[in-house]
Amino acid sequence: MANTRWLFWIAVAAFLWLMVSHLTEIETATLPLIRGQPEWILLAAVLQVLYYTVFAAIFKSAFYTVDIKSRILDILPVTLGALFINVVAPTWGMAGAALYVDDASHRGESPARAAAGTLLAQTADFKRLCSHPGWQHSLPLHAKIGSKTMRSPERPFWL
Repeated sequence: MANTRWLFWIAVAAFLWLMVSHLTEIETATLPLIRGQPEWILLAAVLQVLYYTVFAAIFKSAFYTVDIKSRILDILPVTLGALFINVVAPTWGMAGAALYVDDASHRGESPARAAAGTLLAQTADFKRLCSHPGWQHSLPLHAKIGSKTMRSPERPFWL
């Protein structure tokens, strides 16, 4: 434990150096919060909490489908960690899935069932994303039968 304490202090020093070296950018980023209307900021915070809670509920219902007992309040911290690690680690969302499986195994549940539930939840989330009407019209690929090209010629490749 004492051997790793120096690593903690290096991380603290690096964080402080980062904060001091980017102080003007931090001030610029906080200006909308300072000048903003408090009711809109509160509404945005409530909607963000609601989003994370619904996202955790998706995993709870997927785990219920594969007979894993869980509560939304137990899954919520894992959900926040999974969303964070999916942004930080370039694993196409699979690092977050590993957190759900690890959490379920620590609670005494089957890791295989947890992996199946995680896959089910991610499939439901991706299905919801792809079935959104606004998203369907911006997809660059089309599925016309007999089409020789994979990209629609009237849309740029980045849409």
